[in-house]
Amino acid sequence: MIIYVGDGNGDFCASVKLRKGDLLLVRDDVDYPSARGLVTRIKEEKEIEVQADINYWKSGADVYETIDRKLRSLFK
Repeated sequence: MIIYVGDGNGDFCASVKLRKGDLLLVRDDVDYPSARGLVTRIKEEKEIEVQADINYWKSGADVYETIDRKLRSLFK
């Protein structure tokens, strides 16, 4: 499993390389303009589908909680 944390439009190419079962954490913060491009592309892209599990974050605490939850689910 790969966990990828992205915060801007430049992370889209890496995002589409992830596979099912991987975890993609995408910054979704209207106050962070670079993030809007990545969120928009992931939500609206018709030809390229992101296969990883997508979760959105606004703070480091969100990232930590998502990773913690994912890892706990794997080791139940």
